Amino acid sequence: MSNISIINSDRSFAIRFFNFKYNDDSDYNYFQYKLCIENATFKVSTDTYSFVDELYRFRENLISFLRKEIKIIHFAPLEGMWQIKLSWRDAEIISLEGGISDIENIRSSLEFHVFLSIRDLLKTAKELGDFLLLYNKKSI
Repeated sequence: MSNISIINSDRSFAIRFFNFKYNDDSDYNYFQYKLCIENATFKVSTDTYSFVDELYRFRENLISFLRKEIKIIHFAPLEGMWQIKLSWRDAEIISLEGGISDIENIRSSLEFHVFLSIRDLLKTAKELGDFLLLYNKKSI
């Protein structure tokens, strides 16, 4: 089972992606997976989707971001019901802003903002790379 996570250093905030299922029943290649966003005051869990290309692009952007080749990354997969934005706060601190909304109840939404270290995102980039490598080997 592959897990991808964004967890800050003190473990007070986490975004987890897990239970990936590849869908090849259509003209579009996408993954269905569980998304869990949590901190000390909330925990939101839902099923969501991402095109395969979106995950590859997110990893490429994440690597460029960590190399400081780009200053901001936006990731809002497929449905657009959740999104994150990563930006540099200073040379060592990364700002993560995001939100998730209920597509059936537009007034029901949650926004979050937390700070990460470079080390936190290096772990995420590795997990995402390992997952995509595993996916590539299975699809050959």
